[in-house]
Amino acid sequence: MQRCQTTRQHHNAFTLIELLIVIAIIALLAAIVFPVFATARDKGRQAACLSNTRQLGNGLMLYVQDSDEMFPFSYAPDLGNYWPDLVRPYTGQKAGGNAATIFLCPSDSGEALTYSTNPQVIGLYEPSGTPDNFFASVIALPEIAEPTSVVLLGDALTARGGVGLFGGGNTAPVEYAYPHPALTKDHTRDDTWCADWVVPATDGCNNKQIAWRHSGGANFVYSDGHAKWSKPGRLKDGNFDVRCKPGVGCTGKPTPPDPAEYPAVSPTCGGESALNCE
Repeated sequence: MQRCQTTRQHHNAFTLIELLIVIAIIALLAAIVFPVFATARDKGRQAACLSNTRQLGNGLMLYVQDSDEMFPFSYAPDLGNYWPDLVRPYTGQKAGGNAATIFLCPSDSGEALTYSTNPQVIGLYEPSGTPDNFFASVIALPEIAEPTSVVLLGDALTARGGVGLFGGGNTAPVEYAYPHPALTKDHTRDDTWCADWVVPATDGCNNKQIAWRHSGGANFVYSDGHAKWSKPGRLKDGNFDVRCKPGVGCTGKPTPPDPAEYPAVSPTCGGESALNCE
């Protein structure tokens, strides 16, 4: 009788425990590596945005040199232009389309402009009558006592809808809220906030704030043209004030000052206005 031999085949395979261990190791590595990648990406965007603001600062300084040391208006409706239109020729940027890349922060989804200016330096020109919360004039560079510390423009909150500059949506206003934006509160996603001191409180002031979009900070260019990154709370009244002073009022505005126009110095805010301690 012929004996049949049975051949046993052995298959090497992961047990369930081994498979779970492998998955756990992969998840652990991903948890370690992904935040590093995200941080590196954010730092890259922050650097690109800082480069944008630096170029804009250089362009503004060139404009000032060609304009008897006067800064441009943020918006001149009868002339049909905004400060980016006036500064663009000094930056080498073409008008329209995707060419105007330095006006867009890579960390934001804005379509036309993601930077706003300091209204105490670059004011709104409105020949038909100036709203209470705007200046109707600009100033000259010599009027800024410390240009190295006075903000000229920086990262700004972009509107979530509607038509913005140059016909595009999701764009920042041409200037920050008057007299200057709140500094310590993060307004990046706060669509309904509106400060009591803005007069009137119905002009979309919630979209006229600083956007702390870079590692909890924002990029700013100063009135001498240099640019740097700052955290919330580091900038104070003096970094914006040229024509306004807490508890004193604003040049060209009624006196004594209306607290709704500029909050008085707050004892609980380190000698600064309430704008710095929200």
